[in-house]
Amino acid sequence: MGSQYGRVIEQQRAFARYFSSPQGVRDFYSRHVDPLLNRQFHQATALTLAAADPYFWGSEMCELLESVSATMPRWTLRREALPTDFGFCWFARPLTMPGYPSLLMATTWGLWRPSEREASLRENMIVGAYMSRPDGQPGILPMLTFAWHPGDSLDVDDLALGPATAMQDRANRRVFQYIAAMFALIEQRILVTSVERPDRATRRRAARAGATKEPLIHVVHLRRASHEGHADDVAPVEWSCRWIVRGHWRQQFYRSTGEYKPIFILPHIKGPESKPLRTPAERVFAVVR
Repeated sequence: MGSQYGRVIEQQRAFARYFSSPQGVRDFYSRHVDPLLNRQFHQATALTLAAADPYFWGSEMCELLESVSATMPRWTLRREALPTDFGFCWFARPLTMPGYPSLLMATTWGLWRPSEREASLRENMIVGAYMSRPDGQPGILPMLTFAWHPGDSLDVDDLALGPATAMQDRANRRVFQYIAAMFALIEQRILVTSVERPDRATRRRAARAGATKEPLIHVVHLRRASHEGHADDVAPVEWSCRWIVRGHWRQQFYRSTGEYKPIFILPHIKGPESKPLRTPAERVFAVVR
């Protein structure tokens, strides 16, 4: 597994080299018309790639993210949703964007604090999304970059993304859903991470590249799913089977802050454990332990 996890480090390093190359600069600047915004975003992203902790999302986690993000409601970014200040997420199975010729390959985030001279400004998070090349060549291309202040509630309509075709607009919306769902699930502690070492070959390449410490990868896992049995069944009812309750978002009111916040209810099994499991007619995400 170490060689599989090591792909995150290799991809992060390769993309950082491309991003600072003349071609990478041209590809990035071609997406926006505002040169000042381009310069700010490019500088922040380059520094993020250099400092980011690598995160590996396995195929099952990618499947979960595709499933739950499609109905992602408007969401408020919270500081506690960020597991580290800088992150590079690599998806073992690229995420689909229906009707768009590319796939979502990776995302980044970087939290930037104002300097002492900018004490009146707020913390700002620069988020990036990177897609596969439409021509099928190896590598990834910058697709979407935007700023998100912790504490702000956003959906894609609030972002100034510049002119886009209808197809690009649909893809941007889907990517924003992925990113918001990713942070919402992490904050809710549905997802947990373990730290893994890459394989020896990856560690040697990192040392030759000048790495001053051993690279480590954060591997994203799904927290153990809960199974509801007799305790939740109404006593007078004789259930004839067990069934799968699909995962769904729910707006939860928090009295401590006086606000609603979407939480995701994990898929779980209801019904008496002694009864057979009814197979749903449609495809659902199930966690098998």
